[in-house]
Amino acid sequence: SESLIAGSPFLTVCGLFNLNTLGSASIDDSSIFAVSDGTNYTILWYDYYNDFSTNYKGYTFAVGSNAEDRVSTGDLSASANVWQHVCGVMAGNGRKIYLNGVLKESKSSAPSITVPIPTEGYSRIGSWGGHANFDFNGSLDEVMVVARELSAKEINASYNNGVYRLENNFTKLTLGNYSYSAYAIDKTGNFNISSRNVSYSILPP
Repeated sequence: SESLIAGSPFLTVCGLFNLNTLGSASIDDSSIFAVSDGTNYTILWYDYYNDFSTNYKGYTFAVGSNAEDRVSTGDLSASANVWQHVCGVMAGNGRKIYLNGVLKESKSSAPSITVPIPTEGYSRIGSWGGHANFDFNGSLDEVMVVARELSAKEINASYNNGVYRLENNFTKLTLGNYSYSAYAIDKTGNFNISSRNVSYSILPP
């Protein structure tokens, strides 16, 4: 809900994105997530053209309307017909953007420090209410918007949970039986679950 992020000093937007094309002009910019108050905005988008390059073709995350409010994945970092994992992170004056689990740019002195309260329609996934040309041209999956600063470890776990696993130290457990499950979703959207049962005992097997 937009009420949970409006005015928040913390925000993370993540997801998997597959562009149909990289386009040929700035009209081909594609919004992943956007919210705006008419002057300031929060947006994660595929950016064909930006203020620093006419052939940028990367991803940009911005909270606010100034150039210093933006972070980007870099020139020619986006690919068409390939799934890419992108995360934009805001923590007050801080901005970070990750591509496939790798930090690509970080700033610590952005002027805007809160997510704007939306007045241009609602918060949107796959479009931006302020610009008709920003509809996302491709596929989006597992888009996540949270009013919290995700850590690099959490972002890596989201990108590749087979390599960067979230950890928990299961000490001081009481004796007994425990069950745990692992979940996975493949590229076609199939949901899979695997479960294990563990007995904790002081008796020899």
